[in-house]
Amino acid sequence: MNWLMLVMAVVTAIFLIVSFVQDIKERTVFSFPCLVLIDAWAIVLWNVVSYRKAEVICFLVVHSVLFILMKVFKVWGDGDSDMFLLFANICLVCVPASNIIALAITECLLLIASIAISIGIGAIEYRCRKRKFALSGDMAVIPGFSIVLIVVMAIYVIGRFM
Repeated sequence: MNWLMLVMAVVTAIFLIVSFVQDIKERTVFSFPCLVLIDAWAIVLWNVVSYRKAEVICFLVVHSVLFILMKVFKVWGDGDSDMFLLFANICLVCVPASNIIALAITECLLLIASIAISIGIGAIEYRCRKRKFALSGDMAVIPGFSIVLIVVMAIYVIGRFM
């Protein structure tokens, strides 16, 4: 299972890098590969993680409800909402936590970090394009998710294999 995790992390990192570039260039994200990765990480989550199955189900239900709410109320674009669900699955697999509450707090902190990174990248992008920066504008959130998830997976892989 260790090699499967390594392959999953590498494939996901490649997808995240492509998504980062694509979101900066065209504000589009390929949903199908993201949905496949969401399912793959959910399978790994179910078979590998040491949390009780009831906790995993609760975690998946909460994130699925948040995902549906983001889609219904159009909080983000569709690809951004898909990335949120991928973010949730990867966090549960790769973030070591003593209990589900610690995991939820860690996930919230990582989510804050990803949004902060996205705001920083957005400010740089707007400056390069000589446009006025506004948080309510068309800002790419995938770059922040991508950076945080790549770091989380790298720490997980290094801790697991090195």
